[in-house]
Amino acid sequence: KDKKFLIIDNFALWRIDDAAKFYQSVHSEEGGQGALDALINPGVQQTVSRYDLIEIVRSSNRQIKRTAELGDYKLENVERGRQQLMQEVTKYSTKESHNRNYGMKIQDVRVIKTEYPKRIRTGVFERMQAERQKIAKLYISQGQEQAQGIKGKMEFEQKKILSEAEKVAKTTMGQADAENLKIRAKGLNTDPEFYDFQRSLEVYKEGLKGKSTLVLSKDAPIFKYLDGPKK
Repeated sequence: KDKKFLIIDNFALWRIDDAAKFYQSVHSEEGGQGALDALINPGVQQTVSRYDLIEIVRSSNRQIKRTAELGDYKLENVERGRQQLMQEVTKYSTKESHNRNYGMKIQDVRVIKTEYPKRIRTGVFERMQAERQKIAKLYISQGQEQAQGIKGKMEFEQKKILSEAEKVAKTTMGQADAENLKIRAKGLNTDPEFYDFQRSLEVYKEGLKGKSTLVLSKDAPIFKYLDGPKK
């Protein structure tokens, strides 16, 4: 029906219904086989020509698992299916056998295999390959999306941990500075002169590093403890 060329392999279950008519008309079993081919093959051709490909190879609308992975892609709807096709072929062949009075009764006709002719298989395989590539690209895309999600979550957690660590560090440093000021204030109140001496040493340490040169008056406060003990 959809203009596709197919090779259909089938078989038939039959029996001799009237031995006299059978031997008069076809003479032998081989003749009976030939008569069957002449009856069934036209029936298959005529019936198949009224069916779409999807109905020749399938009997239900059950979705194949693999197609579900393609997202919105769905198989065409099956209205009659392969089972009905075989029933129609059997009915046609039985009627023709009765009309020709061969003394044979065809009980059932079944399709064994359906395939494309060799000359067009290449195109079919290429389409199949394209479908597989489509599925592969879908998997890759989903994997990359998940990887980006995981990476983003890890970066968020990392920033959160660093932020918490910096917060703790600043809090600790603030507490240490406060404790240091507290100790200095206590020292100032306890022994102001010693505290002044200690602060002067810190100034000497920072101000006289390396090869620094300072030009100052001898009365500058910085020389307070460098000019020897008071007399």
